Amino acid sequence: MLDLLACPSDGSHPLLPSDDYAALVCSACDARYPIRQGVVDFLVGGLSGDEQERSLKQSEIGARDAQAHRYDRMLMLRLLSALEIPAVLRALRPMPTDAIFEAGCGTGRLTSALASRCGRLVAADFSIGSLLLCSEKAADARLIAADVCRAPLRPAAFDAVVSCQCIEHLPPEGCSRAIASWRGALKPNGRLVLTAYHHTWWSRLLGRREGLHSGAIYFRRFTSQMLRELLEPHFRVERIRPIGCYVLLASAHAA
Repeated sequence: MLDLLACPSDGSHPLLPSDDYAALVCSACDARYPIRQGVVDFLVGGLSGDEQERSLKQSEIGARDAQAHRYDRMLMLRLLSALEIPAVLRALRPMPTDAIFEAGCGTGRLTSALASRCGRLVAADFSIGSLLLCSEKAADARLIAADVCRAPLRPAAFDAVVSCQCIEHLPPEGCSRAIASWRGALKPNGRLVLTAYHHTWWSRLLGRREGLHSGAIYFRRFTSQMLRELLEPHFRVERIRPIGCYVLLASAHAA
């Protein structure tokens, strides 16, 4: 799957394996990205964004690594996944020949189902702890530790991009860069399917639209209009609909 990746520093491709196969090396700038336990580490070049954005991301990395071993046992997540994952797969309609990028794969609750349904799958997260658990569920996927706001992807290489509950944890400017980055990685008319926290009447009553989970993980909730406005500069939005009362599901094609 090396032909799907690009250097996050300068966008060059291809990336080539080092002589000892312990890293990928940029053919243009010689940047090295180590491979640890099967995961390519693109974070060695640092996180993207200003100081505040990088601080929020670093805080989330620590929290995600700490909770990775118990994440899949969270009851509410398991109940939501029973609705969310089948709905995402129906909207995505993966084909055996598709090359797909999954942004924010976490411990692999979607990755494991997706890997057997497409031709090639690149799945990214910035939590190494989560990626190592994901590798146990989706051995056929290429797992990368990466900042999805600056995804190390070759332009126009992917048939689809999918993301479950990732964008709500990206600070606004980083989120906009992520959407633009994902669009650039898609082939003409490529597909985007994603879910995000839904700002509903009950969340208005019981919680904030934006804040920090457990003091460590940034979040914000979207209305349908907010999500549409985020996507429309880069995508033709086909449909945005709620799944249960917690997330929105958006389907779009590259504009």
